Amino acid sequence: MPAAEPRSVTKSIPPEPFTANTTASCVSQTKSGNSLALLSPFALLDLMRPVADNFITRTKERLSGPHSPMITVTREHKNGVTSIKLSGSIDEHVDLPKEIGAMPAQVNILCREITQINSLGVKAWIDFFTRAAGAKIKFTYSECPPPIVEQLNYITNFSCGGQVLSVSVPFTCESCHKELRGVVRSEDLRKVAYKLPPIKCPKCGAKAVFDDVPEEYFAFLIRQQTA
Repeated sequence: MPAAEPRSVTKSIPPEPFTANTTASCVSQTKSGNSLALLSPFALLDLMRPVADNFITRTKERLSGPHSPMITVTREHKNGVTSIKLSGSIDEHVDLPKEIGAMPAQVNILCREITQINSLGVKAWIDFFTRAAGAKIKFTYSECPPPIVEQLNYITNFSCGGQVLSVSVPFTCESCHKELRGVVRSEDLRKVAYKLPPIKCPKCGAKAVFDDVPEEYFAFLIRQQTA
């Protein structure tokens, strides 16, 4: 009977404990010219942790820190009418009651320098002017730019009962393609059935035409007229 072959025994060697010394050793090897791939995953995590912690800290500071006002408010009093000019972007960081403050019994909101308004800014806008209407304040809007016109078209109660006196309208030169902006009173738009004639380009003297679809851009005014 043949003798049994000796069984090979594989001895399990426990891994060397990973400590700060191990990390230091890996860092030392890396600095001496070895590839970064020689670092163990744990060593890489240790090396990257300060960078990640710094990124998280700075992100938290940006999110939770104080926000500077996104709009500026200027009051003007002319010919017995108080106008409040709003300039900038209206979003979730804007506190309209705080920024605008108390309004007189009759006021015009000058909108020409509003550059943007997002969905949360729309909510803040409607809340503010709905409260103003409830307080019997008579307010109008003038020189409404495209961001405000867009909301007037999409949201039926965006004006909160205020009358739109004038609209800022976009023109484009057919020759040099310069973008222009004009202001047209609402009553004049009704007189021309919302069909704007071309204007003269101040740059090249060529014809500049209204750069939108009248039935769409002035939809809120047409809706009010036919209501």
